[in-house]
Amino acid sequence: PSEPLASRFTFAVLPDTQFYSRYSIDQFTPRYGTDPFATQTAWLADHADELNIPFVAHLGDVVDRANVQNEWQAADRAMQTLDDADLPYSILPGNHDVLDSGKRDTELDLANEPFNRWFGAPRAAEQSTYGGSDPTGLSQFHIFEAEGQQFMSLAISWNSSDATLAWAQSVLDAHPTVPVILSSHALINVAADQMSPVETADSQRMWDRLIRSNDQIFLTLNGHFHGATRQVKQNDFGHDVHQVLMDYQMAYE
Repeated sequence: PSEPLASRFTFAVLPDTQFYSRYSIDQFTPRYGTDPFATQTAWLADHADELNIPFVAHLGDVVDRANVQNEWQAADRAMQTLDDADLPYSILPGNHDVLDSGKRDTELDLANEPFNRWFGAPRAAEQSTYGGSDPTGLSQFHIFEAEGQQFMSLAISWNSSDATLAWAQSVLDAHPTVPVILSSHALINVAADQMSPVETADSQRMWDRLIRSNDQIFLTLNGHFHGATRQVKQNDFGHDVHQVLMDYQMAYE
């Protein structure tokens, strides 16, 4: 008990906030005066010092309907709380955040994508940790410091193209000594037992194309699939890569 605790910090994660944004204006705010999304970001800002939170990652599906303005407004208000608190974050689009979720990110009409208008590169650049965005503006990376160690948050868009994965590789190549937390909207799934992890085409493609051959990546985070699970895989260097799914939506958890 007389020995100090090990070095530690809290990496905060915001999975799928889509329904919090969708029902903010017509249900949550009229009934309660606020919504769960705003409450979550306020809680993070209020407890950032206490819990030693240097960074927050949003896992996508920021809104439920990409073409509905008031959902983006609700999301903007919630995330502005982190901006005002100088609590840096990464954010990426999920399938509900783009106008055509069946297209690869490079195939979208990027000038008209709401995500780029609300949370694209110009807003990301206001973060003290911001390192850059890919050419679509939908993926970004940040480098933050915790307990004297630099870490990278590498946030990769929904339905990322080969070009985007090549951009991600170039980011890793430019920062070869920085441990990396990779976030993307859809990677591993969870089985019907709500415990067992399930590989998907997205998780296998990302593993084969990017994760397994880059020893820096030690943790991946994703939402999209309703529930929560995790798995540990060995990369090409024989080291553990921890993969975590969390998507609570408005469920009990």
